[in-house]
Amino acid sequence: MCGGREGGGGGGVLVGGGEKGVKGGEKGVKGGGKGVKGGEKGVKGGEKGVKGGEKGVKGGGKGVKGGGKGVKGGEKGVKGGGKGVKGGEKGVKGGEKGVKGGGKGVKGGEKGVKGGEKGVKGGEKGVKGGGKGVKGGGKGVKGGEKGVKGGEKGVKGGGKGVKGGGKGVKGGEKGVKGGEKGVKGGEKGVKGGGKGVKGGEKGVKGGGEGCEGWRGGCEGWREGCGGWREG
Repeated sequence: MCGGREGGGGGGVLVGGGEKGVKGGEKGVKGGGKGVKGGEKGVKGGEKGVKGGEKGVKGGGKGVKGGGKGVKGGEKGVKGGGKGVKGGEKGVKGGEKGVKGGGKGVKGGEKGVKGGEKGVKGGEKGVKGGGKGVKGGGKGVKGGEKGVKGGEKGVKGGGKGVKGGGKGVKGGEKGVKGGEKGVKGGEKGVKGGGKGVKGGEKGVKGGGEGCEGWRGGCEGWREGCGGWREG
């Protein structure tokens, strides 16, 4: 009977709170060294983790938070999903598509959250530097070919970007500010004449085709611009 008690005690230690147990172990799912929640580079709160990292995911098309298969709460997410971290169909640690190291796992998988081919950070189409990533990709948010900032058609400085592109929002060929058919001025502009930026038919500020003026001049003197005489 004493031997039975001692054995029972040992069993209890293994089942709950063991060295590498399911909850709280050294590399466990919750709170371990590189675990899913709170680890060194874990999914939530790690050095470069999915949520709150140095250059985190925030704002991607299919971002880390709330996506179909996102890190937190997705269909197969880290916490509470079909094959989730805690109590899933295929166990807490080391399953085929488990939390750590699996094919499409949370960390390091083929399409994982961190470093995968199409991962959240650095993948081909990742959030940072990918082909269509959020920052610096071909069509990324910042600096890509059609990126948000500086791309050919980006938001800032691209061909049709928001700021300075060909048809950009600010300063482009047909931009919002200063373009041929900008937002403020053009033929069908918000305020002004034909195709001007601010004013006349094609002028900057004023009537017919003049820059300052009234009929056809630029400075308001020759050809009746100033409204006095021809020349």
